[in-house]
Amino acid sequence: KIEVLNSTPVIGLAGGVARVVSNLGGEVIELGNLDEEKEITYIEHFLEEENYTVKRLAQVLGCQVEKGAGEYQGRAEIRIVVGKDRIIEPL
Repeated sequence: KIEVLNSTPVIGLAGGVARVVSNLGGEVIELGNLDEEKEITYIEHFLEEENYTVKRLAQVLGCQVEKGAGEYQGRAEIRIVVGKDRIIEPL
């Protein structure tokens, strides 16, 4: 289960990334916005360790991966935060 969050002022970037994720077979359960703007796109996961999906998404999106903090209580196991780098380099 994957959520995609747009951290830029550009409308629609999260939707574009979500389409790519869906085309790869990922289950996107939520789209939204992040209040804080981020410079780069990254993947945050809330799994015990990186699985194939996390690694494949990082490869396709060309972004870094971080282990999420334990306090996250959402439904998604993987969060993709779309940063300003996608304004210049759309998928």
